[in-house]
Amino acid sequence: HPARDVFPRAAGMVPRASFALVVAASCGHCLCEHSASSACEAGSAECADVDDIAQLQMTRGLRRREEYDDWEIRQADGSPNKREEAAAFTYGNDLCLFGGREWQPIECLRGTTWKRFNTWTDNLHHVHPIFYDGLLWIIQGWTGNWLDERDIDRIRIWNPLTDQMTTGKLPDGRDCWIPSQYRTGAGGTVEYNGNFYLVSGASSGHLQSVGAYATKRFVKFDPTSCTWTNMAAPLYERDHFQAVLVQGHKLIAAGGRWSSFSSNDNEAISHPTAPSEMYDFESEGDGWVRKADIPTPRGGCANVAVGKYVYVSGGETDRGNDKDWANCNHPSSLKWYANREVSRYDVETDTWDVMPEMVKGRHAHGSGWLWHGGRKMLRVAGGVECAGGGTELESAEEWILPIDDSPGIPFWAPPSLLAASAARA
Repeated sequence: HPARDVFPRAAGMVPRASFALVVAASCGHCLCEHSASSACEAGSAECADVDDIAQLQMTRGLRRREEYDDWEIRQADGSPNKREEAAAFTYGNDLCLFGGREWQPIECLRGTTWKRFNTWTDNLHHVHPIFYDGLLWIIQGWTGNWLDERDIDRIRIWNPLTDQMTTGKLPDGRDCWIPSQYRTGAGGTVEYNGNFYLVSGASSGHLQSVGAYATKRFVKFDPTSCTWTNMAAPLYERDHFQAVLVQGHKLIAAGGRWSSFSSNDNEAISHPTAPSEMYDFESEGDGWVRKADIPTPRGGCANVAVGKYVYVSGGETDRGNDKDWANCNHPSSLKWYANREVSRYDVETDTWDVMPEMVKGRHAHGSGWLWHGGRKMLRVAGGVECAGGGTELESAEEWILPIDDSPGIPFWAPPSLLAASAARA
C-alpha cells in the first residue's frame, strides 16, 4: 500500500500533504502492520513477534500525529462573545455556542461570519444541549456564580426559527419542572428513539465544602410528557464531560472528572476519570460496561461522535507543565495552559489513538463536526486557555478529518446531497 495523495482542501484552504497509510491486518495468530517487517511487507503469514507488536501498539498514536493534517485557526469576520463553561451544538452546517457564565448570546459561526441571535442566557452554564425535532433542549445545568452554583429546576427550550426561549414549558405549553432528585449540571445528555438520557454530572457546583456532590445516575426523560425515569447507574463518578451516541445506539461516556471528590477545594480538577464506559441501547440487559482508559485523563473536554469514533478535545488537569505566567495570570487560573490534546476512541476495537493537537489549549469549550468541501471536519470554539478560569478565548479552530472518518458521503458528492446531509446532522 504505497503512499497516496489526499484530495486537496476546498478553495481558500492550504492543500494538504500526502501521507502514508498504516494498514493493520490479521496475519495468522498475531497482528501485523504494514512496514512492520519485511515478512509482512511481502504478504507472508509470518509476523513480528509479540514484543514487536507491543511496541507497534505503543507507538501507534505517535505516528498518527505525522499522518494527519494540523489544526488551523478559523479566520472569521468578527468574533463571538468571550465565554467559559459554555456548550455547542450544530445547526445546519454551523457550529453554535450556547450559554456560559454571565449574560451570553446564542452565536453561530456560518462560514467565516459569526451570527448573533437575539436570545441571551442569564448565567446559564455547565449545560449539554440536545437539538431535537427543530428545537434546542436544556434539561440539566447550573446557574449562579462560582461558589454559589445551583442546579436549574426547569427545562429550557429554544426555537431557532422564532429566536425565542421558553423556561419550564413543553412545546405544547404544559409545565415541565425538573424533580429535585434529577437536578444536576456538568453531565452528559443524548437523544435515543425520541427520549433524552442524562448521564452523571454533579449537583450544587464544584466543591464539596459548599455542598456539591457527584450524581452518578442515568435518567431517561420523555420530552412529550415531562416524565423522568431512573435507569441503571453508570460505573464511575463523572462530571465536566459530554456523552455521545455512536453508531446510533452505543452511548459512550469518556473523559471528565470527580470534581467534589476531595474536601480540599484546591483539588476540584485533580481527580480525572480515566476509564471510559458504554451503554448499548440494543443490549440493555448488559448495563454499563467498562471500556479502555483515555490516554490523557482530564475534565472540561468536548466530545464529538463521528462514525465509529469519539473525538475528545481539550480539557484541564492539575498536571500542567507548560506554564505561562504572562497569559495565565487570572486570579482563578492555575498558571498553566489547558490541554491541547485530541484523543480518538474506536468503539469497535476499544482502543484510543492520539490525534494532532489543537493550536491552543482550551477547556470549557464547544465542538462539533461539520461538512467542508465534501469532507467532515471538527470545529472547536470558545472556552478558556488556561487551567482554572480566565483568559477566555474568542478563536475557533478546525481540523479536516481523515477520509476513512467520513463514510457515507463520497468526496465528489453533489452540493445538494451535502446540503441535505448537513441539514440532517
